[in-house]
Amino acid sequence: MVEKRSVCLFCSLGCGLGIEVDGGGALGIEYYPEHPVNNGRLCPRGHYALELLNHPHRLYVPQIRDGEGLRKASWDEALNLLATRIDETRKSYGPQSIGIVLDPNHTNEEVEAGLRLAEAIGTSNFSCSFSPEDYGLLKGLRGLSYSEIKAEELEEFNCILVIGSLFESHPILAKRVIGAKYKKRGNSLIVIDPQRTNTALFANIHLENRPGSEALVLAGILKSLIKGASEEAVGKWGGELKAGLENIPDEAISQASGIRMGQLAEAARVFNDSEKGVVILSPGFGRHRGLPELAQLSILLANLSKGEKGILPLFTFGNALGSYRAAPNPVKTFPQLIEDASGGGIKLLLLFGEDILSAYPSEAVQKAIGQVEFLVSAGLFPSEISKFAHIVLPSASWLEKSGTVSSFKGRDQVLEPVLPPPGIARPDLEIMSQLATRLGFSLEPKAQRKAEKGISIDIQGLIRGVASLPKEMTAEEEGAKEEYPYLLVGEENSIHFADGSITRNFGWAMEVLPSPYIEINTRDAEKLGLDGGGEVLVRSRSGESTLPVQITDRIPQGVLFAPSHFPQVRCLYGWRIDPDLGYLESRPERVSLMVRD
Repeated sequence: MVEKRSVCLFCSLGCGLGIEVDGGGALGIEYYPEHPVNNGRLCPRGHYALELLNHPHRLYVPQIRDGEGLRKASWDEALNLLATRIDETRKSYGPQSIGIVLDPNHTNEEVEAGLRLAEAIGTSNFSCSFSPEDYGLLKGLRGLSYSEIKAEELEEFNCILVIGSLFESHPILAKRVIGAKYKKRGNSLIVIDPQRTNTALFANIHLENRPGSEALVLAGILKSLIKGASEEAVGKWGGELKAGLENIPDEAISQASGIRMGQLAEAARVFNDSEKGVVILSPGFGRHRGLPELAQLSILLANLSKGEKGILPLFTFGNALGSYRAAPNPVKTFPQLIEDASGGGIKLLLLFGEDILSAYPSEAVQKAIGQVEFLVSAGLFPSEISKFAHIVLPSASWLEKSGTVSSFKGRDQVLEPVLPPPGIARPDLEIMSQLATRLGFSLEPKAQRKAEKGISIDIQGLIRGVASLPKEMTAEEEGAKEEYPYLLVGEENSIHFADGSITRNFGWAMEVLPSPYIEINTRDAEKLGLDGGGEVLVRSRSGESTLPVQITDRIPQGVLFAPSHFPQVRCLYGWRIDPDLGYLESRPERVSLMVRD
C-alpha cells in the first residue's frame, strides 16, 4: 500500500489530503495534520473526493454520435473527426465560428493551453465558465493591492467579519473562526447574512440584512467608520469615499438593507477598535448582488480601519484564482459566448469540464446548444450536455493528472497523479495538445499571465454602483411583489460542490442530500396551510419546480432558501448579463408559491 498526497479542489482553500493506493485502486483517505490550511481536517466533499477514482460511472473511452445514440471510438478516430470538423467549420464560417470553454477547476497549464488552442485556431471565443459569485468577486479584486490573510492565521485575530454562510460553504474554517472568537475575552465575530446559519449562531453581532443588500450593509459600516474622521486619518481613498458616502442617505441604506444605522455603527466600532481584524468574503450562488462593489468595500474597510486588518476572499471553484490569472481578459465572457451561440454565431463548441446545462438550466443555454452544429463535451461523468454532444471525451480528474493550481491566496500547489485515469481517459492538456498536432501546430508553454497589482480603486464608480442598489431593489420589489411575493436565496451546504453535477455521482452525498428542498418561514407556512410540510410549486419569470417544504424559524418571513446544487433550483434564476461586467448577475430571485395537494 502506498500513500499519495494531493489537493482538494472542491473549494478554493486547497486543503491537503492523502489517498491510500493499492493495486491500482483507491482504498481510503489519509490525513496530514501538518498541512498549513486544514491541519488534516477535511469537509465531507474532501473526505469523499476519492469517489472520483475508479468510479463505476466514469467516462473511460471516447464516444461518437451514431444516429440517436453514442458508440465507443478510439482516440485517433475521435480526434481526427474533431480536427476535420474544425477545419471544415473554419473554411465554411470562419475561425470566429468556433468556441472553447473550460471550467475553473482545470490546472493553470490547461487554461493556458486552451487559450493558445483558440489563438492557433484563430478564434477569440475562449472563456472560462466561472460561477457568477466567483467572477463578481474576482472582478472586484482584480488589479488591487490588499492585505491578504492566511487561513492558518485566523485564530490570531480578535475580530472577524464574515459575509456569507462560511461554515456551510467552507466548513474547514469553522474551527479556526470559533477558536478566534473564544481565544480571548472581548474577541468578536460579526456576521452579515439574512439567514440564522450555523455561522451566525456564533456571532456577537448578527446583521440579518435583506437578501442581496450585503454591499449596502458594508457601505453603511464604512460610512459610520469614517464619519467625523479627518482627511488625514482616512488616507488617500478616504476623503473621496467619505464625500461619496455622505451623498447616500442613511434612510436609503437602512430601508434597503433592513438594518438600522445604529447597528451598523456598532459593527463599525467593534471592527475598528480591534487590534487585528479580517473581512471574510464567502459569496454563494443566488445570494448576493453588487459583488465587485462588495469586494472593493471590503478592501477599503480593511485599509481605513485602525490596527492590522486584511481580507480573505473565498471562491466556489478550486482554481478560480489561477484560471482568472491565466486568462484575465477574455474578448468574450462565458455568458457572452453562449449568447453568441444562441444567435447562431458559434457553429462548433468545445466544452471541457462543467456541465453547463446543469449549472445554467436556462432557455438561453438550451437555445445555444440547439444552435451549435457540432458539439464536443469532455468530462468525468455522463451528463446532460453529453446527451447532445457529437463527440464525448473522457477526461482525467485533478487526482489523475499533473499541473499547478492556485488556492484562494494565489499559493501555487503542484498536482501529481494519484492513479492513472480510468480506461483510456486522458488529461485535458493532453487532449488539447494532440488535437493541436492534428491541426498542424504545437501548444508550447508560455509564461503564466499574472493579474496586475497596485491599481487604485475608482471611488466614483464604486459610489455610483452602491448608490444604485437601493433603487434597483425597490424597483424590483414593486414590479414583482404581487405576482412574485417571495424572495428566493441560494443556500450553501458542505455536501455538494458547485452545481452538484459531479457530487451527485457520489454515494454518500446522495444518501445525505439526494434532492433539493425549499425552506420557508414558520408563519409563511401557516398562512399557506403547510404546517405539516408538503410540496409547493415554485415559479419565477425563468422557470418552475415542485419542491418539498422544510419549515424553519431561522429565516425571515417572505424569504425562501433552497440548496443551489440542483438544476431544479437553478432553473428558477434568470439568465441576466450585467452590462458592466459582461457576466451573469448573482442575486436572489423573486418567486411565487402554490401548494400542491
